Formats: sequence, structure tokens, C-alpha cells
Amino acid sequence: MPRGSWAFGVRSELINSDQFSDSKLANSVEQGIEDVHSLDYLLSTSAAFAYAITDDLSVSVRVP
Repeated sequence: MPRGSWAFGVRSELINSDQFSDSKLANSVEQGIEDVHSLDYLLSTSAAFAYAITDDLSVSVRVP
């Protein structure tokens, strides 16, 4: 980026996963594994900002 310029970006990520069946979750509890859970999907969105200090050096920050 040229010196003194700013950049902005937005990123979204969607992850689909297979859901555990009720019987598989119950079986895990019977085996003493209690921290098992299931998700249909995970959606994560973040924004990023960048500033060019020089033509060869920029700093950026990304926030969830």
C-alpha cells in the first residue's frame, strides 16, 4: 500500500458440520464423557483495518 493510505475489510466464514445424533450424545455421557456437544454450523464475522506507515510497512488490526 502507498504510504499514508488506509484499508478496511470485512470477512465472514461459515463452517457447516455434521450434527451428533441423540443416541451418540447419550452414549458419550454413559461413558463418562460429559463435555460433548453438537453444532449445526459456526458463523464468524470480523473486520480488519490497516494503515501504511511507509511504502514497505503497514500495521493492521482485526476485530471479531
